[in-house]
Amino acid sequence: MIEQLKRISLFAALPPEALKSVASIVRERRYAKGRLIFVEGEPGDGVFLLQEGRIKLTRQTPDGREHILHYVNPGEVFAEIVLFDGGTYPATAEVVEDARVGVILNPDFDDLIVKHPELALAMLRIMSRRLRTAQEKVMSLALHDVTRRLVA
Repeated sequence: MIEQLKRISLFAALPPEALKSVASIVRERRYAKGRLIFVEGEPGDGVFLLQEGRIKLTRQTPDGREHILHYVNPGEVFAEIVLFDGGTYPATAEVVEDARVGVILNPDFDDLIVKHPELALAMLRIMSRRLRTAQEKVMSLALHDVTRRLVA
């Protein structure tokens, strides 16, 4: 598990001792193709680390259609948004290939951050980069015409 954590951007910069602590709280789950891991609007209870398989993240449109947000591949983290705010899952996660998933529950992660504050700093840096990217996309959509958006 430690080698897998080293390849995940949220944990890659952590010292070996902190990685061992993170690995100790990861709970492994297996999901069959077609199974839902969580549904949009459910209370968020943890972050997921995809080890094997493939996950589809979707949102439901007001008229009932499914909008695909992202396909999660091995080595990627998903649902990390619920780690800090304790809110609901913003999307639905469906297994599209049999999957092995690591789960870190929020209370376990909170305890870990108290013991390893460097983990909180690493996560803040990553979340800040993601926020910056999202803001740049919003600005591009708001300020540029279609031609310039396509070029970008």
